[in-house]
Amino acid sequence: MTSNSIKYYLIDGVYRWCKKYDLTAHILVDTSQDGVLVPTEFIEDNRVVLNISDEATIELKLDEEAVDFMTNFNHRVTKVCVPIESILAIYAYENGEGITFGDEDGDGENSFCFPEADIDVCDSDNDTIADVIKLKKPVLTLLK
Repeated sequence: MTSNSIKYYLIDGVYRWCKKYDLTAHILVDTSQDGVLVPTEFIEDNRVVLNISDEATIELKLDEEAVDFMTNFNHRVTKVCVPIESILAIYAYENGEGITFGDEDGDGENSFCFPEADIDVCDSDNDTIADVIKLKKPVLTLLK
């Protein structure tokens, strides 16, 4: 069993829950991890939020190794690859409910649910483009 096997199933579960209830699934990604392929202009403090809903992605593939898809960044189709170990959180954009994964370095702050999270949402010029955020535990803040 790989160390990411339970993490994949938790991510997949929240993703499916979002789809079932017509919510928009977003993932928070640690871009300092090896294998992360995202446009660098959207990275802030080694983090980026990506919209992984059907409306924002083409050919989404979610498996035990990575989340892969094509999407539109600034009117340019871009390949995105996010290894499972680089995902810090998955949540519904509309209500902030989801799962966050704490440091795996053993700092004791593994937090798995953040219902009623305080998420400040900025207006975006393009809903298919993920807004960049800073993670301030336990609050997520979206930046433009």
